Amino acid sequence: MKHFIFFILLLFSMASFAQDNQSFTISGSVKDTLSKKPIDGVTIAIVRAKDSSLAKITSTDKEGNFFFENLSRGTYRILSTALGYKKNYSRLLIIDGTDINLGTIFLSTDVTSLKEVVVVSKKPFIERKIDKTVINVDASILNAGGTAMEILEAAPGVSVDREGNISLKGKAGVNIMIDGKPCLLYTSPSPRD
Repeated sequence: MKHFIFFILLLFSMASFAQDNQSFTISGSVKDTLSKKPIDGVTIAIVRAKDSSLAKITSTDKEGNFFFENLSRGTYRILSTALGYKKNYSRLLIIDGTDINLGTIFLSTDVTSLKEVVVVSKKPFIERKIDKTVINVDASILNAGGTAMEILEAAPGVSVDREGNISLKGKAGVNIMIDGKPCLLYTSPSPRD
């Protein structure tokens, strides 16, 4: 009888552990309000509702689509920003067991009358190149107090597991370089380990 009760308790604990470690996705697309055409290169950020901290960031593709994966349970908002368009915050998104498709987000043009123009060049947070993806830390809102691992975790398509293993769109063996030089990143063990 003791073995049977132990076995039942073990099954329940494994089921609850599996539910806690599930990850979910959010997807959608962005279009211009007037022309209804997709907008390429819109920065899409997932921010936590409780403190507006950044969870993940990506940009739209040529068809205006975006996709986030490996999100844990929680309450989030989507912030969409693009040059020449007004910022757009989504409704509260509660991730509690299902993937979310937001459908289409429409951005309105931001018309402003300027007296003088000052052009300031700034690198984008994410640059896609033929053989690599470049993350410009200077353009990140995390660079003020974030670590390299926090910036990687927020990068599009990058997953970091509990052991600190880094994968890009599900593929392991990712080479991390800082200023063009190979770098090994280590994570400190979490308090639960």
